[in-house]
Amino acid sequence: MRLTHRTRLLVSLGVILSVSFLSLSTVNYLTMRRTLMRAEELSGLPLMRENIYSDILKDLLPSKYVASSMAADSFLIDWVLRGEKDVDAVERYLRDIQDRFGFFSAFYVSAITGTYYHSEGILKTLSRDDDHDVWFYRFIESGKTYELDVDTNEAAAGRLTIFVNFRLEDFDGNLLGVTGVGLEMEGFSRFLAERQRKYNRTIYLADANGTIRAHSNTSLVELVSMYEQPGLKEIAGKLLRASDEPVDGSYRVNGTTILVTTRYMPEIDWFIIVEQSEEALLVVPLRNLIRTLLVGLATSVVVIVVSLLTVNYFQKRVQRLATTDGLTGLPNRRAFESGFERFVYRRERYGTRFSVILTDIDRFKQINDTYGHLHGDAALVAASRIMRRIIRPTDLLARWGGDEFILLTECDLRRAIGTAERLRAEIESARIDGAAEAGGRMTISLGVAEYGVDDTIETIVARADRALYDAKERGRGGVASIPPS
Repeated sequence: MRLTHRTRLLVSLGVILSVSFLSLSTVNYLTMRRTLMRAEELSGLPLMRENIYSDILKDLLPSKYVASSMAADSFLIDWVLRGEKDVDAVERYLRDIQDRFGFFSAFYVSAITGTYYHSEGILKTLSRDDDHDVWFYRFIESGKTYELDVDTNEAAAGRLTIFVNFRLEDFDGNLLGVTGVGLEMEGFSRFLAERQRKYNRTIYLADANGTIRAHSNTSLVELVSMYEQPGLKEIAGKLLRASDEPVDGSYRVNGTTILVTTRYMPEIDWFIIVEQSEEALLVVPLRNLIRTLLVGLATSVVVIVVSLLTVNYFQKRVQRLATTDGLTGLPNRRAFESGFERFVYRRERYGTRFSVILTDIDRFKQINDTYGHLHGDAALVAASRIMRRIIRPTDLLARWGGDEFILLTECDLRRAIGTAERLRAEIESARIDGAAEAGGRMTISLGVAEYGVDDTIETIVARADRALYDAKERGRGGVASIPPS
């Protein structure tokens, strides 16, 4: 199918606008993507890491300070050295610590008797054969002054707890036991979840072995290792280096790039890990891209519609100018030729007879020469209006050239002659403004010819012209005709 010039223009315009908007939007998106990823890597994640580090310290350091003060408390040391006689006294002491600072639990485990004391009394006597007690022997054998340990709290129905453990020693440095406090993991997980929502980053804590020690999802705590996670396991060794300098990196999982930064927290001997997925980071740019594309599409549609309306408007104007006489507003010769083809088609298909009437204003040159072309133009306009008023809607009246008009009318020769007589009579009886200085009267001569089966536009117009010449020869102001051959 061959496209019209108008269709090609609109298609080209649509393609240009679409490609322009798509290219510009894609370039803007890619540029913004690179800028955001770089900014996140250089400043966004490090800033969030330090903020979260400060928040965690504010939440955990008080616990460490209280636990360390318990390890240096002369009351507790004296109580142990006196043989741990008054159990009620140590219960009150632990309960006071727990209530005053709002801890989940406070405890003391004796290295001498193996007894586990907490705020509600004696919990148990520790044994190396009990898996729940491994932490105690591991800690005292490590030689560390303190540690953070995540474990189930037997004194609280096995609820997951972050324990801050400190060595309790006498005044000569001999080991007496372990004391400290416990923070409920669910509360700390809520704390991490709030920070995740606030900063829109994934935040968790891990130890040097990669084991997740604190997470907003408690089901991952103590059960998941960074060395087992897809993508992350490739860089876990690099991230988990006990150093004063933070470590940054990235990995890919499920087709998405994850930016990650870690910071060693010597205060608790854990690592803070902050992650930002490319997908989450680019939510706003993607929305902007979609919004830009939709705006571009809407703009393209509006531009194309406006262009279509404009092209149609000017095309109709051009067509009208190309087929309309500028002075009289009648169809011109080109429109007449097109109309002639339609009359011929109806003649051949339906047998509808038609005739041609050629009209000429008598002595028109004299009007122009005597009174000027403006009067001559006014006479032509007035004559065209009179003729247009008389003919039928199915007839076609056109300006043939100069002072000549031509009429296509669906009727035989006899009826066409009658139409010509009416035209002549109306023109002669009317006062024509353009001919006012010439007495206000104007006459026309008309030649009539009926279409024959062998006629062309040239032959029938030629016969009508000869008939018009005959009417002029007879003295003007008359009608003459020539039948088809």
